[in-house]
Amino acid sequence: MIRSVLIVDDEPGIRDILRAELEFHKYMVKEAENGEQALKVTKSFPIDVVISDIRMPVMGGKDFLKKIKEQAVVFPAFYFISGYPDLTLEEAMALGARGLFKKPFQLKELVKKIVDDFTLQGSLK
Repeated sequence: MIRSVLIVDDEPGIRDILRAELEFHKYMVKEAENGEQALKVTKSFPIDVVISDIRMPVMGGKDFLKKIKEQAVVFPAFYFISGYPDLTLEEAMALGARGLFKKPFQLKELVKKIVDDFTLQGSLK
């Protein structure tokens, strides 16, 4: 079972919506408003899944993904969300992400993708 999810987005409303849905499904949720804060969270807590915006002040999602890949002992499953055409799904996957959801995304679709990926693989690791 997925135990922990880190939501990284500079929009508090997006974090609130995702947190509420994921907590409803019994996941432990951590939040950060940019990649720099998110790196600190990953050093303090074991994270199974990251849902990250691409464009954020201080450190965006692509840079966060690169840094977490360099620093993490165990690399969490990573999903991008974005309101801009920054990346294609193929480009996101080439960076190491498992998915890309365009804002406004369908909340249930995003959660289903994470759960389905986990179920199909038996583990997100």
